[in-house]
Amino acid sequence: MKTKPVPLINRFPTLFCDKNDHHFEELYKSSLSETTKPVVWAHIDSWEEAEILQPILKQFAEGQRHTILTTYSSSLSDENKLHRDYDYSNYLFPLPKDTPSNAESFLSLIKPDTALFAVSAYLSGYLLQLRRRNIPTFLIARKIAKPSFPGCLGISSLQDALKTFTHIFIFDKKSEDFLDKLGIKRATVNEYPPISDIWTKEKKHFYDRTIERFISDEKFVFIGGNIHTSRDWKRVSQLANKNPRMKCILVPHTISEEHLLRIKSELKGFTLLCSECDEKTDFSNVQVLVTDVINDPSGIYRYGACAYIGGGSSLFLHNLAEATAHGLPTSFGPQTGHPVLPEHLVRSGISTIVKTSEDLSKWGKNLEATPSLAHRINLEAVQFVERSRETAHSIYTCINSCL
Repeated sequence: MKTKPVPLINRFPTLFCDKNDHHFEELYKSSLSETTKPVVWAHIDSWEEAEILQPILKQFAEGQRHTILTTYSSSLSDENKLHRDYDYSNYLFPLPKDTPSNAESFLSLIKPDTALFAVSAYLSGYLLQLRRRNIPTFLIARKIAKPSFPGCLGISSLQDALKTFTHIFIFDKKSEDFLDKLGIKRATVNEYPPISDIWTKEKKHFYDRTIERFISDEKFVFIGGNIHTSRDWKRVSQLANKNPRMKCILVPHTISEEHLLRIKSELKGFTLLCSECDEKTDFSNVQVLVTDVINDPSGIYRYGACAYIGGGSSLFLHNLAEATAHGLPTSFGPQTGHPVLPEHLVRSGISTIVKTSEDLSKWGKNLEATPSLAHRINLEAVQFVERSRETAHSIYTCINSCL
């Protein structure tokens, strides 16, 4: 039976120190001084990267033979979500600023046996130190291309940076061709990116009495997840207004009184906020429920038949993994921030890009009118998640063989 990981460090201040500030040494020493197992160090720079590394770290956690230390950059500002979702890591810290002095001190303190990067930016100081110490180092990347600004890496070239890695795992065929031109052969192209299965666990436990009563025995429920931009709200409100019999659950990214009043004013059907509901609320004539008080909206996808994921950037589109892990057909706008997962889901027929409100309305109505289509996509989503687990296992096996 799996033992519970070492409790995570809660609420550390962000420690992007300059080269003369080594206060972070005290924090690392106090937390890692009793570590006896080999240390796997993983660094993440975005939510998409966190999503990709999580199932790989799970494999290490299940073996119970390693101490897993995850660091993150300042771009991941939601520390609560990190500490909640990254439950396979024994320790979770902000990474000190990428300076030669910090890199040397950091690696001397944690003494990693391997390093995993799933990054959109190369940390030159840390890479140089890893190379000098001959520490097996792996890159798990969406795609690799020539930098927009030559010389921005801080080391001699992108080619030299990539040669630091013991092996590179990518999810884009063109990246393999680019690596070939650089003379780098230690790369594997993976058809499916790893997707964390944490949400498949959540859906077995997540329960919200208000939502349960709202959907009752409804077989088709539309979910607007992480709705943020004005275009998002226009799309989902028009879908609801054109399909008055369709039950809708909307999850706003920003919650404020002004914002919520605007949302309700744009919806023609009877709309309630979760905060307005209690055990006596009559939902018989309510078309739209807006979640303004739920702490963990990822579990809401278990109640849906399909979902539109808003936000229009990779920061918000990580919700695609949550919805896909629940087997939902998904759609999203054309501005994705170029994350890897949407490309694969569209190619697999699980997701659809909608450019207009009319596109979204037709997509939702077609799924509601064609249960066999929704069922087929559901099965494909389940298979996609399974294939992503196989990818995670193959990456883990390769990394573990070098330890």
